[in-house]
Amino acid sequence: MNVHGVRNWFRWLLLVVVFAQLVACGSGGDSASAPAITSANNTVFAEGSAGTFTFTATGTPTPTLALTGALPSGVTFTASTGVLSGTPAGGSSGTYPLTFTASNGVPPNATQNFTLAVVTAPAITSANNKVFTEGSAGTFTFTAVGTPPPTLALTGALPSGVTFNASTGVLSGTPAGGSRGTYPLTFTASNGVTPNATQHFTLAVVTASTAALLVEEAFSVVDTDNTNIANLMTAAGLTVTTSNGIPAGDLSVYAQIWDTRFNQIPLTAGDITSYTTYLAGGRTLVVIGENGGFATRNNSIVSMISSLGGGSITLTTPANAQTVLPPFTGPNAVTSITIQAADGTSAPGTGALMMQDANGIGAGIYYARGTLSSAPAGRLMVVFDVNFLGTSADVASHNLVKNMIVLP
Repeated sequence: MNVHGVRNWFRWLLLVVVFAQLVACGSGGDSASAPAITSANNTVFAEGSAGTFTFTATGTPTPTLALTGALPSGVTFTASTGVLSGTPAGGSSGTYPLTFTASNGVPPNATQNFTLAVVTAPAITSANNKVFTEGSAGTFTFTAVGTPPPTLALTGALPSGVTFNASTGVLSGTPAGGSRGTYPLTFTASNGVTPNATQHFTLAVVTASTAALLVEEAFSVVDTDNTNIANLMTAAGLTVTTSNGIPAGDLSVYAQIWDTRFNQIPLTAGDITSYTTYLAGGRTLVVIGENGGFATRNNSIVSMISSLGGGSITLTTPANAQTVLPPFTGPNAVTSITIQAADGTSAPGTGALMMQDANGIGAGIYYARGTLSSAPAGRLMVVFDVNFLGTSADVASHNLVKNMIVLP
């Protein structure tokens, strides 16, 4: 081949190489490109619920994915699929700053500041009832938790003189004269995470009163006991009225009522209705039973507890030696008392034992405000022993009675 032929051959070979490169570049099939992130820079998971989010990125070769930063308990990242998933554990709500990186050997790597927010549905943490007094300033703060912080709302008719501040959650004011009664309200907390939290709330407005009522029977032992109770109430600043049976009319004029009947005198359906209305109005009721030999009386008390929403109570015989439980240990110091052959229970339903023996059987039950679903604003004390009330009882028993009278 002559020189001219060699030159032509090299020219032809060069053209073939250039053409091949142009074809390759034009098709893009083998070209390399830096990674780019195409997914969003944030997502929201809900505490206690399964969540998932897929990170995506483009580039040639296909990028390798990585995520750095602390994840909430229960959530993991799978690099091979780019999937962030899991169920955030309880208590993990908050904001988690993360960094997502895509790399494929072609600089620069793609990075993204990513935010994982773990939210929680709202929950109401405040009590479901409050008692205000006519003519006196009162206040109550509704509280709720959740992430983001919930917005609060209250619906229902309020007594004259009382208002609700949604920004602070405070119910406050001085109920006007004549506003006595029960006000059913609905408290709602919402933060965009379902479900909203709702609570049926009872505001009871009572008349200022230092009156007390003793519901007694014509029986000498009880008369002696009632004389002692009346003296202790008077010493506490109360004005005591006695009645043989529940009197007709408005019972809410009494700040507290003590029903000391026990000699097989049951609470009738009418008695229970009267006491339910009385408790629903935010007042205090004490009902006395006796040992298992007075089943008619005791069973009627158990029936009243059930109708008030206080649970199912099974009575059994406790030991006489009883340890007094808070809040009944003060302000008059008492740690234990000796009862006389009482009835009792180890399962006080929605209430709490006032006292108990070594086996956890107590002769007294206390239903604080909010524990009786049919009368949430009221409070009820039940003791299945009459002897601790009497003049002849010891100092410890008298101190327990005093503490029951002044229970705040």
